[in-house]
Amino acid sequence: MSLIPKILVIAGSDSGGGAGIQADIKAISYFKGFAMTAVTAITAQNTKGVQSIYPLPKEIVIDQISSVIDDLNPDVVKIGMLADIDIINYISSTINDHKIILDPVMVATSGDILVDDKVIESIKNCISNEKYIVQVRIVCLNEFFVIENFYFVTEKCISMKHFNFSLKN
Repeated sequence: MSLIPKILVIAGSDSGGGAGIQADIKAISYFKGFAMTAVTAITAQNTKGVQSIYPLPKEIVIDQISSVIDDLNPDVVKIGMLADIDIINYISSTINDHKIILDPVMVATSGDILVDDKVIESIKNCISNEKYIVQVRIVCLNEFFVIENFYFVTEKCISMKHFNFSLKN
């Protein structure tokens, strides 16, 4: 593992800057990590709620993930909003050898539903590995499940020490 942890974030973009890729980049940078991204969806949202969601075509999302995995070899993959079953299947078959933080964004803090039931079932059935830390937001708990041998943490409690990072930089 490198001295500077390389973290690939696979998530949606939040135009308000308070969640999604934008929030993850801020958190990773704060802890002196190197953030890489694969954007899955673009949202129009603010503190009042989500006005619209545009899931990106699966081909570009898969290309983004492949580009990063093939060249930059992330130490950790943080997974947020996924809206396409083919992308979920690709992720589950491609990154199982990485340490993973699964933050299944299904319901916005405002209460807006972000994904359909088929996507929720696909996340439950396809993305599972004992290397995962599962970060479930309280608003999503009724949509999710309990898995044995997983670490569950509350929102904003992820610590770099879970991944044995050296932060000497």
